[in-house]
Amino acid sequence: MGRLIMLAGILACVSCNGSTLTGPPNFAGNWAGAISGTRASDGTLALTLTQQPLILTPPGTGTQDQLEGTWAATFSDEAADGGGTASGDARNSSVSLTLTPGAPGQCAYELTGTLTSTTTMQGTYRTSSCTTPDTGTFAVTKQ
Repeated sequence: MGRLIMLAGILACVSCNGSTLTGPPNFAGNWAGAISGTRASDGTLALTLTQQPLILTPPGTGTQDQLEGTWAATFSDEAADGGGTASGDARNSSVSLTLTPGAPGQCAYELTGTLTSTTTMQGTYRTSSCTTPDTGTFAVTKQ
């Protein structure tokens, strides 16, 4: 019986050390990092996101949140630079964002990614509404 109590105490301590995520992932905040495309080459991506929880039915099917905010991207090829509004959703640790340009002639981006830690998000993108489409990857960290 004493060993069972000691094992329960050890497990409780392990679960409280901060290494495991509790609650829904937090995508809200400022993110910055690298973006790299087949056409636009290497650049930087900045996102500022807010997060609003959505109620899922049936209960217990995970978490889903609505994301909104702004974005800015700069590339080696300055013609690919852009910025505007961001909108999308997050389900558990996966994110899907549409980056809508704020100026005519700029590309829109469709991002699909994963929160790989509490401060790191990475994934792929493709452009739309462009004369020359592009695909690539991104990796951003929470600031």
